[in-house]
Amino acid sequence: MHQRFDVGSKVYSAQYGAGEVLAVEGVGDAEKLTVRFERAGERQLMTAFSVIEPQADPRISETVGRAVPASPVLTTDLLKEALREVLLEEYGPREMKMLDRWKGGSLIMRPSREGQKEKEVPLDDFFHKIVMVRDRLRVLEQKLNSHPGLSGADKVELHQYITRIYGSLTTFNILFADREDWFVGQKGE
Repeated sequence: MHQRFDVGSKVYSAQYGAGEVLAVEGVGDAEKLTVRFERAGERQLMTAFSVIEPQADPRISETVGRAVPASPVLTTDLLKEALREVLLEEYGPREMKMLDRWKGGSLIMRPSREGQKEKEVPLDDFFHKIVMVRDRLRVLEQKLNSHPGLSGADKVELHQYITRIYGSLTTFNILFADREDWFVGQKGE
C-alpha cells in the first residue's frame, strides 16, 4: 500500500473546497491528512472517511508540461467555490464575532507583587488584536505557500511552526462566537 497524497498536493473537498496538503500520516485506510483549505482553514481528515480528491491544475498539460486551454466541467460545487471567491474579493473575509457573554467585558492583568498597578484592557480591543494575529498568520501562510525560493521540505517545516502557534492560541477560543473560527493546533497522537 502507498499514500494517495503527498505534502504539497493540491486537493479538493466538496465540503471544504480547494486546499493544500500540509502533512500526511499513515497509509491506506489509516492515511490521515492535515490540509489547509482556502475557505475552511486547517483541517485533519482521514482519507478513508472523507471525500477528498487530488486537484490537478487544469491549465497544465501533464504530457507536454505547458499551458493549454482548459475546458472544465462546471459543477454546482465549482460554481459555489467561484462565487465564494468573488464575494471574498469584493467584501473581504467574513467578520469573526465575539461570543456575546464577553462583549463589553474587561481583561484584568494583576501583578503578583504588592504595590504594582493592574492593567485593564477592554475585551473588545483584546479580541480585535487576537483576530489581527490570526489574519496575519494566514497572510504569512499564503506567502509561505507561494514563495518560490523555499523547498517543499522547508515549507512543511515552517508550516509546523505556524500550526504550533495556532495551538498556543487555542486558549482564546472561548472568545469566539462561532466554533469554526477557533484556532486549531496540531492534534495529539
